[in-house]
Amino acid sequence: MQCRAVFLEELNFLLSRPDMTEAMHTMYLSDMWHRGAYYERQLPGFNLHDGPHYYGIIHTLLAEVVRRSPNLKKVDWAGMDLSEEFLSVLATLPSLHSITLGNCIPSEKAYNAISAGIIPGSTSVLNLTLTMHSPDELQTFDHRPLLWCVLPLFPNIRTLAVIQHMETNPIPFPHPEDSIHYTSVQNLERILLEDLPIPDLSSFATWIENGPAVNLTHLKVVCGLGMAQNLIQELMNALQSSPRLHTLVLEGILDAPAGLITQIAESCPTLRGLTLVRRHNERQVKTKLASWPDSVCDYASRMSTFEHLQYFAWNAKIPGAEHSPITMLNFENDFDTYATPESPLIEWDPEAYEPEASVARLFAAHCKTLRMYTLIGLLGFNHVPIYVHSIERGHNNSIAVVKQDANRSNFLDWNPNQQGWPDILADHSQNDFAAIG
Repeated sequence: MQCRAVFLEELNFLLSRPDMTEAMHTMYLSDMWHRGAYYERQLPGFNLHDGPHYYGIIHTLLAEVVRRSPNLKKVDWAGMDLSEEFLSVLATLPSLHSITLGNCIPSEKAYNAISAGIIPGSTSVLNLTLTMHSPDELQTFDHRPLLWCVLPLFPNIRTLAVIQHMETNPIPFPHPEDSIHYTSVQNLERILLEDLPIPDLSSFATWIENGPAVNLTHLKVVCGLGMAQNLIQELMNALQSSPRLHTLVLEGILDAPAGLITQIAESCPTLRGLTLVRRHNERQVKTKLASWPDSVCDYASRMSTFEHLQYFAWNAKIPGAEHSPITMLNFENDFDTYATPESPLIEWDPEAYEPEASVARLFAAHCKTLRMYTLIGLLGFNHVPIYVHSIERGHNNSIAVVKQDANRSNFLDWNPNQQGWPDILADHSQNDFAAIG
């Protein structure tokens, strides 16, 4: 109760200082322990956070602070209930371009108001990030992943990221009776959908085809338990309605024959970036090097189908690529066992240490537009590129492969992390930061 009193005092202070609220460009607010109340509500007598007597005045004052901050450009809320007042006031902010809602739950009143079309939409918001629990883990009033319901409030969003909260259960796609209302989001260009349940991939493909497909340029879909070939086919059929798609990431492929490359190239002829991550089986959920069913040559030869591809990444574990057999020649020639690689007595082949360069060169030979080849996997606790090679082309169709530093910054534009695709800013300006709470 003391924390609540202090917070209310801070809110009232802000309301008394229009010079501060009018200067705010970014608002970040996090309730670190409110979400825990939802897990504890089944305990007898636990009602500290229930009812309007505790949070009602907080929601009212927060909505008023937002209302008096007309220059807000970015709002980031975590662990908060979303009141009807707060969602309504967002439509009054002309400069607001980015919203992040982390593990938030619309109140039942707000949910019903959205469904009835009572809450006005915000036409200025271009970027929306939703981080949510599975409804099975978070007790909501109707056991739905409620954050999906806010989509109609932001009809002009161009970037959407739906993120799984702290590796919880997969996040279901909205029920068919709900998702039909979300097809009004027609301007989407970039989508990141993390840990979609396998059965829901078909519903997502239908939504893409009926809704935002026409303007889609970037798409990343992650299915932790593996996408079967028939579901990928459904998604590819839907993406044929996306003539501008140029960056595609499919993470969690269960079946990955060489024909998959041709299938993607024919469905997405404008692709410039492609990342494919295969799972060994339905139990594997982490990204690491995996055996792909066909030979490397089969996959490389299919790359000729692409006409614009510049970046290719996958997680193929290639037999024999770990160590080149060329080094055996030195052993067969009875070289001095005490010699070192710096010794002039031994001519060490560079490819003995960079066997992946040969694979990169093979892919570049078949794909005339390829500029970067990346092998990705799990290194320690990080999902990072293991090998990154840039491709340079010279006269007489010569190909040079240059090893680059292997770090995430090399491929975030092609395969984003949980921050999602880069925000789209109407004026390309930098945001100032101010926070409360």
